[in-house]
Amino acid sequence: MEGTSVLAQNKKPKAEKKAAPAAKAPKEGESVLGGSKSADKKPITFYKKAWFWIIIAVVVLGIAGLIVWLVIQSNITAEAIEKYGKNAKAASTAVDEYESAYASVYSDSGLSSYYHYKNDDTRASKMLTECIKDYDVDRETFDNINDLVIFDGERAVEEFGSGKTRELSEKFEKAAENLKKAKAEISKCEEKLKKAIEDDYDIEFGKFNIIKGRYWDDSELKVTVKNTSDTSIKFYFKIEARDADDKLIDSDAFYTKTLDAGASGEYTIFDYVASSKYEKMSAEDVKYVVVKVEEN
Repeated sequence: MEGTSVLAQNKKPKAEKKAAPAAKAPKEGESVLGGSKSADKKPITFYKKAWFWIIIAVVVLGIAGLIVWLVIQSNITAEAIEKYGKNAKAASTAVDEYESAYASVYSDSGLSSYYHYKNDDTRASKMLTECIKDYDVDRETFDNINDLVIFDGERAVEEFGSGKTRELSEKFEKAAENLKKAKAEISKCEEKLKKAIEDDYDIEFGKFNIIKGRYWDDSELKVTVKNTSDTSIKFYFKIEARDADDKLIDSDAFYTKTLDAGASGEYTIFDYVASSKYEKMSAEDVKYVVVKVEEN
C-alpha cells in the first residue's frame, strides 16, 4: 500500500479500544462509594447486655463507697482530734495526782530515795511499777504520759496520723480511769511498801536488864538487827514496850550503822528507863513492837 512500509504491510490493524461502560446511578439506599448504608452501620445494642449494667453498677457503687469511706474517715479523724485532747489532759492529771499520793505513802513507809524513782534500778521505781501494775497500767505508759508534751488533737494527728492518735487517745483514757482508782485505793500500795521494808531486816530483842549502881540503877535491852536486803542500808527504828493489855509502857529509838547486805549489828536501847517502870519492863509478857522504820 502506498505510504505503508514493507514491515508494516503484514501487521493487523489495532483494534479500537472499547469505551468504558457508563457508571450506573446508585440505587436508593446505596452510597456513591458503593455498598448499602444499612449494611455498613450496625445498630448499637451493647446497652442491652447484662455485663454493661454490671459494670455501671460496680462503678457507681465504688464511687458511692469511696464517698462514704471519706466521710467516715473525716468524722473519725474529727472525733480523734476532740477525744485526744481531753484524754491526754485527763491522763496527765491522773499521773500527777497518783505521783503525789505515791510520794506521800512512800515517805511514810520509811523507804529511801523516792526522788530517784525514774531510775529503774531504785527501790522507789520498782515499787511504783508494782503498785500501778495491779491496776493494769504498765510503766512505759505511765512514763510516756508523764513526759507528754502534745495535748492538742490536731497537732497529734499531724505528728502521729489519725490512726495512732486514736490509739493513744484510747490508751490515755483507760490509764486515766485506772490511775484514779489506784489513787483512791493508795492504801493497797502502802501495804506493799511496808511489806517491802519489813523484808529488809530481821530484829531480835534480848531481855530487859536492870544494872545496879552505887547511887542509881541503869537499864538496858540488847537488840540485834540484820540487813536481809541485797544492798547496804542504815536503819532507824522506833520501838515501843507494851504490857499484856497492849498498853504503852515506854518507847525508845535508835539508828544502826550502815549495814552491808547480810550483815548484823548489836545495839542497846531502853537504857534511860525510869525506875518506876522497871517492874512492868521486866514482866514476862512484855512486848517490844517496831512502830517505825526508816532506811537511809
